[in-house]
Amino acid sequence: MLGEILSKDYCASCLFCCVFRVRNLWETPVFSAEEAKKICRNPRWRNVEFRKTVVSGTECMTWVKESDLGKNPDDEVPCPFLDMKTGCALDGDLKPLECKIWPYRVMLQNGKRIMAVSRLCPGISGYSKNMLLAFVRDKILPSLRKQNSEFGTISEIPLIPKQYTEDYEPLFEF
Repeated sequence: MLGEILSKDYCASCLFCCVFRVRNLWETPVFSAEEAKKICRNPRWRNVEFRKTVVSGTECMTWVKESDLGKNPDDEVPCPFLDMKTGCALDGDLKPLECKIWPYRVMLQNGKRIMAVSRLCPGISGYSKNMLLAFVRDKILPSLRKQNSEFGTISEIPLIPKQYTEDYEPLFEF
Protein backbone atom coordinates (compact mmCIF):
# COMPACT_ATOMS: atom_id res chain seq x y z
CA MET A 1 0.00 0.00 0.00
CA LEU A 2 2.87 2.39 0.75
CA GLY A 3 5.16 1.30 -2.08
CA GLU A 4 5.00 4.71 -3.74
CA ILE A 5 6.63 6.44 -0.78
CA LEU A 6 8.46 3.60 1.01
CA SER A 7 10.04 0.76 -0.92
CA LYS A 8 9.94 -2.76 0.56
CA ASP A 9 13.75 -2.92 0.24
CA TYR A 10 14.18 0.32 2.18
CA CYS A 11 11.80 -0.83 4.91
CA ALA A 12 13.51 -4.24 5.15
CA SER A 13 16.87 -2.50 5.63
CA CYS A 14 15.52 -0.12 8.29
CA LEU A 15 13.12 -2.18 10.46
CA PHE A 16 12.39 0.84 12.67
CA CYS A 17 8.69 0.04 12.82
CA CYS A 18 9.19 -3.66 13.63
CA VAL A 19 11.57 -3.50 16.60
CA PHE A 20 10.23 -1.83 19.73
CA ARG A 21 11.95 -0.48 22.80
CA VAL A 22 10.24 -1.84 25.91
CA ARG A 23 9.04 1.69 26.77
CA ASN A 24 7.28 1.80 23.38
CA LEU A 25 5.56 -1.59 23.41
CA TRP A 26 2.24 0.29 23.42
CA GLU A 27 3.03 0.96 19.74
CA THR A 28 2.89 -2.71 18.74
CA PRO A 29 0.08 -3.69 16.39
CA VAL A 30 -2.98 -5.37 17.79
CA PHE A 31 -5.05 -8.15 16.29
CA SER A 32 -8.63 -9.28 16.60
CA ALA A 33 -9.10 -12.69 18.22
CA GLU A 34 -10.01 -14.09 14.80
CA GLU A 35 -6.84 -12.69 13.19
CA ALA A 36 -4.72 -14.19 15.98
CA LYS A 37 -6.35 -17.61 15.45
CA LYS A 38 -5.71 -17.46 11.69
CA ILE A 39 -2.05 -16.62 12.27
CA CYS A 40 -1.58 -19.45 14.77
CA ARG A 41 -3.05 -21.98 12.30
CA ASN A 42 0.04 -21.44 10.15
CA PRO A 43 2.72 -23.93 11.29
CA ARG A 44 5.37 -21.20 11.03
CA TRP A 45 3.64 -19.12 13.72
CA ARG A 46 2.34 -21.93 15.93
CA ASN A 47 4.62 -20.92 18.81
CA VAL A 48 3.63 -17.25 18.86
CA GLU A 49 1.62 -16.62 21.97
CA PHE A 50 -1.07 -13.97 21.90
CA ARG A 51 -2.58 -12.45 25.01
CA LYS A 52 -5.64 -10.30 25.51
CA THR A 53 -5.21 -6.59 26.02
CA VAL A 54 -7.44 -3.53 25.90
CA VAL A 55 -6.60 -0.58 23.66
CA SER A 56 -8.80 2.52 23.71
CA GLY A 57 -11.57 0.49 25.34
CA THR A 58 -11.47 -2.30 22.73
CA GLU A 59 -10.48 -5.86 23.64
CA CYS A 60 -7.86 -7.19 21.25
CA MET A 61 -4.85 -9.49 21.08
CA THR A 62 -1.14 -8.67 21.22
CA TRP A 63 2.04 -10.69 20.88
CA VAL A 64 3.74 -8.73 23.68
CA LYS A 65 4.53 -11.08 26.57
CA GLU A 66 4.17 -10.14 30.23
CA SER A 67 7.88 -10.95 30.61
CA ASP A 68 8.73 -8.30 27.97
CA LEU A 69 7.08 -5.62 30.09
CA GLY A 70 9.50 -6.14 32.98
CA LYS A 71 12.65 -5.63 30.93
CA ASN A 72 14.87 -2.55 30.86
CA PRO A 73 12.93 0.28 29.11
CA ASP A 74 15.74 0.62 26.52
CA ASP A 75 15.84 -3.09 25.63
CA GLU A 76 14.53 -3.90 22.17
CA VAL A 77 11.83 -6.44 21.41
CA PRO A 78 11.44 -7.48 17.75
CA CYS A 79 8.07 -8.39 16.31
CA PRO A 80 7.86 -12.21 16.13
CA PHE A 81 6.78 -11.90 12.49
CA LEU A 82 9.92 -9.99 11.50
CA ASP A 83 12.40 -11.60 9.15
CA MET A 84 15.59 -9.57 9.70
CA LYS A 85 16.53 -9.88 6.01
CA THR A 86 13.23 -9.32 4.24
CA GLY A 87 11.00 -7.50 6.73
CA CYS A 88 7.50 -8.64 7.66
CA ALA A 89 7.02 -12.35 7.02
CA LEU A 90 3.23 -12.31 7.39
CA ASP A 91 1.21 -12.82 4.23
CA GLY A 92 -0.66 -9.70 3.14
CA ASP A 93 -4.04 -10.93 4.36
CA LEU A 94 -2.60 -11.65 7.83
CA LYS A 95 -0.60 -8.44 8.16
CA PRO A 96 -2.35 -6.07 10.56
CA LEU A 97 -3.80 -2.93 9.04
CA GLU A 98 -1.70 -0.89 11.46
CA CYS A 99 1.41 -2.33 9.80
CA LYS A 100 0.06 -1.91 6.29
CA ILE A 101 -0.41 1.83 6.77
CA TRP A 102 2.64 2.63 8.95
CA PRO A 103 4.00 5.38 9.29
CA TYR A 104 0.39 6.56 9.25
CA ARG A 105 -1.59 5.79 12.37
CA VAL A 106 -5.16 6.16 13.57
CA MET A 107 -5.01 7.88 16.96
CA LEU A 108 -7.21 9.44 19.61
CA GLN A 109 -6.50 13.10 20.31
CA ASN A 110 -8.72 14.91 22.83
CA GLY A 111 -11.33 12.16 22.41
CA LYS A 112 -11.45 12.51 18.62
CA ARG A 113 -10.21 10.03 16.02
CA ILE A 114 -7.43 11.43 13.84
CA MET A 115 -5.10 10.21 11.11
CA ALA A 116 -1.52 11.07 12.03
CA VAL A 117 1.91 10.29 10.64
CA SER A 118 5.05 9.38 12.55
CA ARG A 119 7.86 11.80 11.89
CA LEU A 120 10.25 9.24 13.46
CA CYS A 121 10.08 7.04 10.35
CA PRO A 122 13.34 7.81 8.53
CA GLY A 123 11.84 6.88 5.17
CA ILE A 124 9.49 9.85 5.05
CA SER A 125 11.88 12.55 6.23
CA GLY A 126 11.97 14.18 2.78
CA TYR A 127 8.20 14.51 2.44
CA SER A 128 6.24 17.62 3.35
CA LYS A 129 3.06 17.46 5.39
CA ASN A 130 1.07 18.34 2.25
CA MET A 131 2.62 15.44 0.34
CA LEU A 132 1.92 13.01 3.17
CA LEU A 133 -1.64 14.29 3.49
CA ALA A 134 -2.24 13.95 -0.26
CA PHE A 135 -0.91 10.39 -0.21
CA VAL A 136 -3.16 9.30 2.64
CA ARG A 137 -6.23 10.92 1.05
CA ASP A 138 -5.51 9.74 -2.53
CA LYS A 139 -4.08 6.28 -1.88
CA ILE A 140 -4.57 4.92 1.63
CA LEU A 141 -8.18 5.96 2.28
CA PRO A 142 -9.48 4.64 -1.07
CA SER A 143 -7.61 1.38 -0.47
CA LEU A 144 -9.06 1.05 3.04
CA ARG A 145 -12.54 1.70 1.70
CA LYS A 146 -12.05 -0.90 -1.05
CA GLN A 147 -10.67 -3.54 1.36
CA ASN A 148 -13.45 -2.81 3.84
CA SER A 149 -16.35 -2.24 1.46
CA GLU A 150 -18.88 -3.41 4.04
CA PHE A 151 -18.26 -0.17 5.92
CA GLY A 152 -19.87 3.02 4.65
CA THR A 153 -17.27 5.51 5.83
CA ILE A 154 -13.66 5.45 6.99
CA SER A 155 -14.81 6.17 10.54
CA GLU A 156 -16.78 2.89 10.52
CA ILE A 157 -13.77 0.71 9.65
CA PRO A 158 -12.78 -1.12 12.85
CA LEU A 159 -9.35 0.38 13.37
CA ILE A 160 -8.14 0.44 16.94
CA PRO A 161 -6.75 3.89 17.65
CA LYS A 162 -3.72 4.48 19.86
CA GLN A 163 -3.53 7.49 22.16
CA TYR A 164 -1.93 10.49 20.46
CA THR A 165 1.67 11.39 21.36
CA GLU A 166 3.80 14.25 20.12
CA ASP A 167 5.96 11.90 18.03
CA TYR A 168 3.11 12.00 15.51
CA GLU A 169 1.93 14.80 13.30
CA PRO A 170 -1.87 15.10 13.11
CA LEU A 171 -3.16 15.22 9.53
CA PHE A 172 -6.94 15.27 9.87
CA GLU A 173 -9.86 14.27 12.06
CA PHE A 174 -12.48 11.75 11.00
